[in-house]
Amino acid sequence: MRFFSFLLLALGLSFSAAAQSSDDDEVLSAEVPVLDTAEAVELTEAEIDALVEARKEKRRAVQKNRNKLGKKRYTRELLALVMLCVLWLLTRKHERDIDANRPVRVSPVSPEELGRAIFGILRSKDAMAYRALYLTGGEARELFGAAGVEVYLEARTGSKLAASMEALARRVPVGAQYRGCYIKEEVCHLQLLGSDGGELTLPAGRVALVGAVIRLVSPASD
Repeated sequence: MRFFSFLLLALGLSFSAAAQSSDDDEVLSAEVPVLDTAEAVELTEAEIDALVEARKEKRRAVQKNRNKLGKKRYTRELLALVMLCVLWLLTRKHERDIDANRPVRVSPVSPEELGRAIFGILRSKDAMAYRALYLTGGEARELFGAAGVEVYLEARTGSKLAASMEALARRVPVGAQYRGCYIKEEVCHLQLLGSDGGELTLPAGRVALVGAVIRLVSPASD
C-alpha cells in the first residue's frame, strides 16, 4: 500500500505539472521523464522519494523563474504608467501656463463697460487684452460670412492691432481720467478728463453687436 501510495503521488504530481504552461511542461518532461507502470514497479521507495523530490524541486525552480518574469513584466508596466503620469502632468502644466498667459476675455454689454475696458487696457498697454476686445474668427464669420472672414482676419493680425493700440494710447493725456463712453454711428468714443481739467473725446474704434456683447471691429484710424 505504501508503494502504491508513492506511485499515485508521483502520477498526481505529473498531472499537476501538466496543468502548468507548455514551457514548464517541456522543462519538466525533459528533466524528469514519466515512467510507465512496469518501470515504476521496479523502483524502490528511496527512488520514488527522489523522483517526487526532483519534481518538487523542478516545480519550485519553474515557479521562481515565473515570478522573476512576472516581476520584470510588472516593472515595465509600472515604468510605463509612471511615464504616462509624468506626460499627463507636463501637459496639464503646459495648459495651465497657457491659461495663465491668456487674457481674460471681457464681454461688455454696454458702452460704459466697453469704455472702461478700453481705457484700462490703454493705461496698462496690454496688447493681448486689447486684441481680445475684437471679434473672434467665429464672430467675424457670423458677421461677414465665409468669404469675408479671411480678409477680416488678415487685416487684424496681432502686430497690426498692437500698433493700433500704441497709437491710441499715445493720444491719451498723461494723468487723464475716464469720464464715460458713448457709441455714435457705430463708433465708440471715450470721454476723458485731462489733468488740467480739460475734456477730451477720443474715438476708440468701430464696433458691432454680437448677440448682446459689443465687440470692436476695427480701429478708429481705419
